[in-house]
Amino acid sequence: MAKEKVNKSQLVRDLLASDPKMTVADIVKTLGEKGVKVQPSLIYAIKAKMSVGKKRAARKKLGGSVPLEVISGLKALADQVGGMAALKVVVDAMA
Repeated sequence: MAKEKVNKSQLVRDLLASDPKMTVADIVKTLGEKGVKVQPSLIYAIKAKMSVGKKRAARKKLGGSVPLEVISGLKALADQVGGMAALKVVVDAMA
């Protein structure tokens, strides 16, 4: 009888989707209990690729970079209120 093929990467992704704070040791133990042997290096690689995707999505959501006009406007506003430190105090107070 042939062994059934399992996609270890997908099993790791499923576990991380259910509990993103799960440690590598917990994932190895959980999959080991199911009879699937997984190397910690595979888990680290999958976690790294998942974080890159999140960073890209966040960057895309922000629209890439801040236009130069906005930066110039913020600099002018900072000059009006007494510098960048004063502008930060104003922004923190608004938040």
